Amino acid sequence: MDQLSSSALTFLQKKLSLLEPLISVETAKSAQQTVLILQLPQSIALSSDNGDWKQALQRGKNRIVVRIWKGSARWWNLNRHGGSSDLKAIARDELMGYRLARLALNDGKDTQRRPYIPHILHESLDNDACHPWAMVEYVGKESLLFQDESFDDAWCESMVFIRREFGFDETHPRWGRVPADQAKRPIDWLQNDNPHRRPRGAEDVYPPIYTFQTMLLLHKQALKQLQTCQCADVTLVNALMKLDRSIMELTTDSSSIESLAPTLVHMDCQPQNILFSKIIINGCNNLKSIVASVLDWEEAAIADPRFELLMLGRKVCANRTQADIIWRTYSQQMQVNLGSIDPWLRLETIHSLTVLLLQCMDESNHSRSPWETKPELVQKIEREVCRLGETSSHHVQE
Repeated sequence: MDQLSSSALTFLQKKLSLLEPLISVETAKSAQQTVLILQLPQSIALSSDNGDWKQALQRGKNRIVVRIWKGSARWWNLNRHGGSSDLKAIARDELMGYRLARLALNDGKDTQRRPYIPHILHESLDNDACHPWAMVEYVGKESLLFQDESFDDAWCESMVFIRREFGFDETHPRWGRVPADQAKRPIDWLQNDNPHRRPRGAEDVYPPIYTFQTMLLLHKQALKQLQTCQCADVTLVNALMKLDRSIMELTTDSSSIESLAPTLVHMDCQPQNILFSKIIINGCNNLKSIVASVLDWEEAAIADPRFELLMLGRKVCANRTQADIIWRTYSQQMQVNLGSIDPWLRLETIHSLTVLLLQCMDESNHSRSPWETKPELVQKIEREVCRLGETSSHHVQE
């Protein structure tokens, strides 16, 4: 309860005419933000013009979600935190991600279509006295979303904290990763759904638009910052030199990469952010797992859709073969020429190495706290340097 801001609680009391205390406040796991699931008492009074709230409370069985933004590190800014303006910016981007996803996937109103995107009920982003916060429709296991379908958490529950990943045993101390033999599950989503519908006018409300070239430029700027650091560690110095050469090589190779039409991307489609349900097929006892909802849009952006495939291929898949299947499946389903996956994998490895160097050299503007000790960061840097050597020709198949 202490984590629930006074302004959010005051708003709830006025909006719903709460006369009784909240039944429960549950904290959901989140890397950067505070996420609270509130169970409200039955004695709620809403006026007739509050249709969205009534429907949301009915679907959520009197539960709502409060998101309080406390960190602004994102893949797009090399996981670096900024000031209060950046905090508000990431909050605005995430809320816009939810809204655009509803327009794209639910036409803004279709509650039966899957995946169903939660509705934003209220936001408070400009109050300087507290962190930005918003109230979002609850669509979890206890919601009506799973009334006629069984909640399927097998993908999330199966995650492991050490996985053989692109040639190395990688540790994932926070959430973990799905086992290698389950890593191709997103392919079913790509085959059965169109995850990249593009809402009309999205570019007008959601600048900037990210391309391969703009992200490459961002890494060049970070490299200049790193090159001004005084560092005597041989491993870090060698890594910095490798990063410099790799960026120059990729700059040359990227001249042939044509940008695709920008679309809404999620950029964090990992098991903890995807809710699955099991449905019966054709009245038989055969069960099929489908995506019921997609949560946590804080990395959302309007960008080249290959960024989404890149994150699936590098962070969800366990090896190059699986990443190639993701790439090829999307190309076939969307009937679009994606080009080679190689420069994109090299870009992601450059991104990982840059972030690790910024953290290790304390040049990350109070970056998202690394989950590793400095020796562990150095070890990861050595691995990314090895990967850069491999992706210069072809990514490892293992």
